[in-house]
Amino acid sequence: MPTDQRANVQAATTGYLEARSESACAELLLSVEQELQEAHNELGRRTVRLAAITADVERSPPFHVIQIDGKGHGVMAARDIERGARILVEKPLIMLPSTKCPGDDSNSTDDAAINSEELEAAVHALSDHDRDAFYALSQSAELYGSRKTALGIVGTNGIPCIHEGTTFGAVFATSSRCNHGCDANASYKWNAHLGSLTIHATRRILAGEEIVYNYLGFLTPREHRRGLLRTEFGFECRCSKCCLEGRGRSASDERIQLIGDEASLRAQLRERSDLEELVRSDPRASLQVLDDWQVRMYK
Repeated sequence: MPTDQRANVQAATTGYLEARSESACAELLLSVEQELQEAHNELGRRTVRLAAITADVERSPPFHVIQIDGKGHGVMAARDIERGARILVEKPLIMLPSTKCPGDDSNSTDDAAINSEELEAAVHALSDHDRDAFYALSQSAELYGSRKTALGIVGTNGIPCIHEGTTFGAVFATSSRCNHGCDANASYKWNAHLGSLTIHATRRILAGEEIVYNYLGFLTPREHRRGLLRTEFGFECRCSKCCLEGRGRSASDERIQLIGDEASLRAQLRERSDLEELVRSDPRASLQVLDDWQVRMYK
């Protein structure tokens, strides 16, 4: 083939290949753009679904109230709850001044600690929904008889709340359903700013585990606390801590005796420094002292 003809063929071939290459690149680029657009659309759809799921989780509480064998109703974790997480914020159905609430063995056990007329008036003032929730709560037949009364329900379910220096007996639709456990996994506190009771996890709680808090405090020996629970609440505690046998049981009481009660803890802190000044100036030192006691208690 003559040189000039060969050159023409090569040029034509090169042009064809370049055109094909440009076309292929354009097709490839278009395909990539389509795939990216589809990926973007899918990401958007998943983001919307995730937002909906997240909103649903945030709306739905991490627990549900169910019937528990031997306990009546109780509060069960619906999903894993991390230590320190807030489980519930709840306003009271009824909250009245009181000189006595269940678990407070420093005061008289007289039911008249809450004025019965004020209580009846408060119950009457509830909405139908809240009144139904109030009377749906359990009542200790052993302590208050089988016929439900407002005083019996408050006596069984009242939670002591100190608000602006005054002790109140408060009853809650859900919080009052939480059962006792000497080995509690949650704790409650009255939040005056919110005007509500808050419950937080004190350790990781697994889905399907009952949420319990300690009615009496952690520094009461086994027989004494079981006696108080029978007297104040009308039940025999069968938590894992009370069911310890042999050396495990005696070791638990020995640790409690070693640590002492709340007053002795404060006294030991004051031995190091003025308590308020210590917490204000060196909170880590205070926490270290408490940590040391916890290590001695649970080692």
